[in-house]
Amino acid sequence: IWKPRYFEIENRVLYCFHDANSTKVPLRAFPLTEECEIIENKSDSKYPFMFELVNQSTNMKFLLRAQSQEEYDAWTEALRR
Repeated sequence: IWKPRYFEIENRVLYCFHDANSTKVPLRAFPLTEECEIIENKSDSKYPFMFELVNQSTNMKFLLRAQSQEEYDAWTEALRR
């Protein structure tokens, strides 16, 4: 089951919060190191704007889904920077 979450990128770390009002303590923090890879979704999926963020060195994985192609493009671009 997908749950809406609020995300921020700061100092090469992706922070996940319950919502925009709870940004003091993150639910998760995902370091965006050189070993991170974005695995794009297959076009035949039920969720067309889904992607996986994988850190190869720590074996951490984070499955994310945008609401639109524009949001998907913005997030994948920001994560690649």
